[in-house]
Amino acid sequence: MSDEDHLKKYFDIAETFNRVGKIKAALGQYRVKEMTKENFREMLRQVLKVMPQDLPSHRVYDSLAHLYGRPLTDQIVNETAWRLSGNTETLRQGEGITNNIALEKSGWCAIQVLSCRPFTRNPRSKTSRVRGCTYKCAILTGHAAGITVEKFLTLRHVKYLSQELGFTSPFKNRPFKDEHEFFGMRFGGLFVSSMASEGKPGFNEICVSPSMVSWNKKLINNRLRQGHVCPLGMSAEQLPCYRCWRGANSCVAAVRPKDLEQDMCEYCGKQDALFDPDSAGYTLGMCIECLRQQDTTGLELVKRIHINANPVRST
Repeated sequence: MSDEDHLKKYFDIAETFNRVGKIKAALGQYRVKEMTKENFREMLRQVLKVMPQDLPSHRVYDSLAHLYGRPLTDQIVNETAWRLSGNTETLRQGEGITNNIALEKSGWCAIQVLSCRPFTRNPRSKTSRVRGCTYKCAILTGHAAGITVEKFLTLRHVKYLSQELGFTSPFKNRPFKDEHEFFGMRFGGLFVSSMASEGKPGFNEICVSPSMVSWNKKLINNRLRQGHVCPLGMSAEQLPCYRCWRGANSCVAAVRPKDLEQDMCEYCGKQDALFDPDSAGYTLGMCIECLRQQDTTGLELVKRIHINANPVRST
């Protein structure tokens, strides 16, 4: 098997997504039904129809056995679909899938960055202070598919990894400028069972397949306005995407999941401060600049302004 075929085996994202959708549809028919023996058998038949036909059916049965007698919720359907889809190779090898397979097994998985939060470890120490970012990532393929994990990377590691992902050196056509630009990027992570912590799997090595580099370069080019028109009519020089308030819900080139919202910050007092609706500071009335200051300095900010009613934030 060539290196490219080997990577495709572990990182076939399109096939995994397609299979997840089919398994969800097969399982979803039984959400409102009592999981009797007859319904369970019929559900198994429907799932086997959408799985690769070379899989041992008794291993698929073993992997669904925990659902017998249980009501199927949306969460259970989602988790089961990802677990089955991401572990076809395990099933093909004649092994069953346990609920804890993401923690018990080691292997390569495809990952996509969901969000970025600048963070400094040991901020008050002159000798052990480390600046970096905590990235929230979705596992797309492999034995841990369907799970989200967080990974802290130092700024030095981020800059090094940027060229592996598809950015160029600073003086070429796709320079890396800000840690938030990793949003939406895809790469592979080697998850090791010994690195599991707090019920989540952990990875310690990174690689990037050719198809992932192509995905990442397209995203970078969109942010450089190459093949993409900015919804605000701005050029990349006028408004780089990492300084824009738009989120992925309104722009394909965004560097954050949702649009930032504007309101008064209860900590710095700025009237038109920007808030990230997905951040810890949102419910505290803390703008993104104050949150970043707190995360990178280790100093706990104190509210300067006290508001009796919760403010209504507008985009």
